[in-house]
Amino acid sequence: PAIEDIWHYVSPQAEGVLPEIFFGGMLLKYNETTSNFVPILNPAEPLNGMQGYATSFAENTKVYYTGNLFTANQSITGLTYTENSSPNYDGFNLVGNPYPSLIDIESPGVTLTNLGNAFYFWDNTLNGGLGDFSIYLTGGSEINGATQYISGGQGFFLKVDSPGNIGTFTTDNSARLHNAE
Repeated sequence: PAIEDIWHYVSPQAEGVLPEIFFGGMLLKYNETTSNFVPILNPAEPLNGMQGYATSFAENTKVYYTGNLFTANQSITGLTYTENSSPNYDGFNLVGNPYPSLIDIESPGVTLTNLGNAFYFWDNTLNGGLGDFSIYLTGGSEINGATQYISGGQGFFLKVDSPGNIGTFTTDNSARLHNAE
């Protein structure tokens, strides 16, 4: 039988990407204030660079980005920490690597403002194939096999460090690597 509901966290690698490139699958954005994933229903809603999205297809599918690839300094701000009825999820924001290349979390070209030092990556192979998070902590610690390298277009969660703070994740070309993963 085909394996369904395999979720991947992604981030657009080019300017002007529209949800239609995920046609035939599901595309969701994460709302930190409600701790829920929300479907993107408007095919004309542009996908934001450095924003993370969850996508799933019933079968193997390739997605092709067209347009000007992201380069130079990239930043996402306005990351929130809302205290609500799901304290285990408070403060988590789905962001992503905007480049079509690896970035090194330990590079001085990666800046976390009002964010914790943990990067949370979804891994479908963990927990007997049910999936779980692998976590990388800046400074070299890891849980479930995460590394300091973020694949091009990879989405991941960052957590704002305390209620009321606004987080910012910034990266630049000095954090990029161009060797094989």
